[in-house]
Amino acid sequence: MAETPAPRSRQLVDVVVLAVVAIGVVLRFVVSSSLWMDEALSVNIARLPLGEIPGALRKDGHPPGYYILLHGWMRLFGEGDTAVRALSGLFAVALIPLVFVAARRVAGRRAAVCSVVLLAWSPFAVRFATEARMYAMVSTLAMGGWILAESAWRRPRTAVLGGLALCTAGLLWTHYWAMWLVAVAGAFVTAALIRARRDGARGTMNSAAKVLAALGLGCVMFLPWVGSLIYQAAHTGTPWARPARPAEMLSFLASDLGGGRAAEGEVAGWGIIALALVGAWLVAPRSGAVSIDVRTPRDRRLVVMAVVAFGTLVVGNVAGYLTDTAFSSRYASVVFPLVIVLAGTSISSFRPKWSGASVLVVCLVLYGPGLADNMVKDRTDGRRNAEAIMARAEPGDLVVYCPDQTGPATARELSGDLEQVTFPDFSSPERVDWVDYIERNEAARPQEFARDVLARARGRSVFLVYSVAIHSHRETCPALLEELAKSRQAQVLESASDAWEPSGVVYLPPNR
Repeated sequence: MAETPAPRSRQLVDVVVLAVVAIGVVLRFVVSSSLWMDEALSVNIARLPLGEIPGALRKDGHPPGYYILLHGWMRLFGEGDTAVRALSGLFAVALIPLVFVAARRVAGRRAAVCSVVLLAWSPFAVRFATEARMYAMVSTLAMGGWILAESAWRRPRTAVLGGLALCTAGLLWTHYWAMWLVAVAGAFVTAALIRARRDGARGTMNSAAKVLAALGLGCVMFLPWVGSLIYQAAHTGTPWARPARPAEMLSFLASDLGGGRAAEGEVAGWGIIALALVGAWLVAPRSGAVSIDVRTPRDRRLVVMAVVAFGTLVVGNVAGYLTDTAFSSRYASVVFPLVIVLAGTSISSFRPKWSGASVLVVCLVLYGPGLADNMVKDRTDGRRNAEAIMARAEPGDLVVYCPDQTGPATARELSGDLEQVTFPDFSSPERVDWVDYIERNEAARPQEFARDVLARARGRSVFLVYSVAIHSHRETCPALLEELAKSRQAQVLESASDAWEPSGVVYLPPNR
């Protein structure tokens, strides 16, 4: 007999869930760290005139959708840290009701509630809600695309199909990992169309054909950018890391799903992945008995969701090896909401119901360290470095960044009349030129660059902002410092901390 909670108990559950969601909404706008490199780069590109943004992105490696939107947002609300991050926060808040709708459609209200609770305090969701990057936008578009595709499959109306096409285009114009999501979804719909045609299922044929056409139209709308994509693939890529092996990809993803470095986060992340993997097949036919029934899934739409989510990760990983492209867990934003719905559905299957509630409570507790880190931990040493420089600097002093990736975060925090340049070519620190990055840096000579720095800074102090955390510069930047220290006395003002993006500052005053 089905469990029917008393009205008062149901009201209490609703109040608790609303409180959890309300706290989660607040967490999406609370962070103390200054912008780290990727965020500062996003702002520096987005502040350019609209016509210059596509050209700047050819050297950066991303499509322009998010940057154009951020450009308009900054025109309205300014370029402060809180302002530029708030756009992501709003996308992250919008994701919450979308996850509720998607989960309720495929598995009922209880699954929807469990999914929303998992999402509300998810350190992964909260982190990218508080970053001036495109990942919260990607997750929201992906969940919206799923809802539209599911609606179009049931009833392929023109408005819904048009929305699906626009959502597909929006995803592709926002992040390249959307290509793998669209490819897997398109392959699944194509297979369904072939099977329906073989079986003579006209209704399914009609739905599949129209959904496939909508996905195709979204891809067509992306064609104007394909030339830039080809250039980026040939010249930019991900020079900051190597491709990840499948086990590494899962390990990175599990860690960040749960909140990062803490052991609690690792446990939570692996738990979410495990729950998501069995989400379509976990059943509880009677109180206390939970089993996996691969022959009779809870709902076929959950099977589709699992295939699309984990199929995208597999295709993306294979593509990374074929194109020598690194994996970062943030790329999984394209399937993150699907994983949450699958995990929430698994938890909703537990019987008695208090066991599912207990699992949710454990997840929220394990989320804690990751959430705390996101609120208070520095993502970058940029602000600290800038303060150390400003305490010693005089107008006209020279600030040198090695590698150039340390530039955007620190330069954003600096004020005053300082000359700022980057290794290896004395470029501005506001942006990083990723074109042929490894080749250009391997060809550079720290000794020659150091001589040019000393000649340029004659009579002025030099501040070297450096990092050895970036694999391509672990020998280069120490060599540059060693060469500079041969001619000037070096004083360490700040050493690299345990921030996500560590760097330090060395002060080299002129010889008296």
